[in-house]
Amino acid sequence: MTSDYTYIRSATVAGHVAEVRINRPERRNALTIGVLSELSHALDAAVADPEIRVVILAGEGKSFCAGADLHAVHNTELAERNEIGLGSARLWEQLGSLEIPVIAAVQGHAITGGLHLAMCCDLIVAAEDAVFQDTHARLGLVPGSGEPQRISRRIGIVAAREMLLTSRRFSAAEAQQMGMVSRVVPAEQLESAALALAGEIAANNPRGVRYIKRMLNGGWGKPYGEAQWEDTILNWGGRLNERPDDDAAERLKAFRERSRRETK
Repeated sequence: MTSDYTYIRSATVAGHVAEVRINRPERRNALTIGVLSELSHALDAAVADPEIRVVILAGEGKSFCAGADLHAVHNTELAERNEIGLGSARLWEQLGSLEIPVIAAVQGHAITGGLHLAMCCDLIVAAEDAVFQDTHARLGLVPGSGEPQRISRRIGIVAAREMLLTSRRFSAAEAQQMGMVSRVVPAEQLESAALALAGEIAANNPRGVRYIKRMLNGGWGKPYGEAQWEDTILNWGGRLNERPDDDAAERLKAFRERSRRETK
């Protein structure tokens, strides 16, 4: 999977793993209408490629993403500024409903829009130098794309209050302690660590991964009983509508044979 874009780079980097990389290092990979549009297109292309099972979302240079490009926002008409907000909301929704897992590889700054871009991914691998910050309160801006709900559901209401109300920067270690970040590694190991995690996921049966992601996302924030019942319905719907593929059948057969050997 390789495509030509103006503001991003997108390519298959290993086996069943694609990397989508924002390529505006001179602006710390800040978000514009063009960046948001190309990210959305690249994610759609990854899902449409039957060979791709995991996407790594990254930023070129020293920062992951510094949020909205305030210089571009300041020099655009109100309608265009609103379009940046709407484009962000659409991208956050797209990431949340994507069928395949997305891993954010974060170095340097993940600020406001960059923070939420990372938080919309399924997993975050962070370099030790990564910093996470939401600046809405500091700048007197009203969050416009569900950011408070997203943060509170990911890290809990108390941690979300501290992050949003103080507008202070949180280190990668603090973010991991909150449960926001999955793995923290030295900066020079970020790409390999994200690729290793993606490889672990891609090695599994894609059908199983797809259904588990749907169950996790579908039940997020719902009462346990309701979420459990929806998982059961999804489970039986999958059995009725999709036959297990050859890969799944072989894995199940190997698991049964291994279990028999271990119990002898």
